[in-house]
Amino acid sequence: MIWEISPVVIAASLTAFFGALFIIGVLTYSKRQFGKIGARVRRAGERKDVTQKSLFRQAEFSSIEWLDTFLKKVPIGFSIQRLLLQADIQLNPAVFLSLCIGAPVITYLILHGVIHAPFMATSIFVIGVGVLPWLWVKIKKKLRMAKFLKQLPDALDGLARALRAGHGISSGFNLLAEEYDKPLGQEFEKTLQEINYGIGLEKALKNLMERVDLPSLRFFAISVIIQREVGGNLAELVETIAHLIREHYKFLGRVRVLSAEARISAIILSILPVGIGLVIFYLNPEYMSLLYTNPEGISLLKVVGGLMFFGIIVMYRMVKIKV
Repeated sequence: MIWEISPVVIAASLTAFFGALFIIGVLTYSKRQFGKIGARVRRAGERKDVTQKSLFRQAEFSSIEWLDTFLKKVPIGFSIQRLLLQADIQLNPAVFLSLCIGAPVITYLILHGVIHAPFMATSIFVIGVGVLPWLWVKIKKKLRMAKFLKQLPDALDGLARALRAGHGISSGFNLLAEEYDKPLGQEFEKTLQEINYGIGLEKALKNLMERVDLPSLRFFAISVIIQREVGGNLAELVETIAHLIREHYKFLGRVRVLSAEARISAIILSILPVGIGLVIFYLNPEYMSLLYTNPEGISLLKVVGGLMFFGIIVMYRMVKIKV
C-alpha cells in the first residue's frame, strides 16, 4: 500500500514545489514600492539616463536571430509580446514559450519516466504546470490594469489642471510621470519618452493603448487624437473624460458587489467535484483506481472532464458582466 501511495505523495510534492515557485514569482513581481517621495526622486534621476536602446528593447522577441524572425512572422508572437507588456513582465516571448513548453515536458518525464505515476494523475499535473505561467501572467495583468484604472481619474484631473494653467500636453504627461507611482506613472513616462524621441503624439498614444488594455484609457487616447485634428478645449475634454471614468469605476464596483455571490458559487461548483475526487482517492486509492485502470473508467473520466470544462465555461460567461 505504501508503494502505491508514494507516487502520489511525490507528485504532490512536485506540485507544491512548482506552486512555491509560482507564489515566489508573484510576490517578487508584485512588490509595492514603499516611500512615494523616494520613488519619485529615483524615477526623476533614472529618467536622465534613459537611452533610445532601452526604450525599444522590448521589440526583441528572442536573443536568437532565427527564432526572433520566426516569432515576428506568426500572430502568437505578437500576442504574447503584448500580454507580457501589459503585465509588465521583463521576459521576451521566446523565454515565456520555453517556460510554458519546457516545464510540462520536464514534469511529464519525471512523473511518467521516473516515478511511473498513473496516467490520469500525470496528465492532470502536466496540464496544471503548463497552464501555471499563463495564469500567473493573466493575474498579474489583471491586478496591474485594476490599479491603473484606480489611478486614472485623479491623474486626468491633474492633467486637466496642468492644461488650464497653460502647459502643453507633453508637460502634463511629465507631471503624471513624476507624481504617480506604477503603473500609471511608468506608462506615461514611456509615452513621454517616445514623444521626446520624435515618434509623435498620435503614435505614442497608440503604443500606450497597446501596453494598457483598458477601454477607459483607449477612450482618453482616441479623444486626444481626435481633438488634435479638429481642435477644441482639451482641458475641458480631459475633465469630462475623468468624470466619466470615475463614474464608470464606481458603477463597476457596485456591479462586482452585486455579482459576488454568483461568482463565489461558480468557483465552489467548479472546484467541488475535483476536491471530492481527491479526498476519496486519498482515503481509498483502490476504489478510485478503477477510473484510470479500467478502459470504461477512463472513458467515463474523459466524458465527465469534457462536461465539467463546458460547465465551467458556461458559468464563467454567466457571471462575467461587461460594463
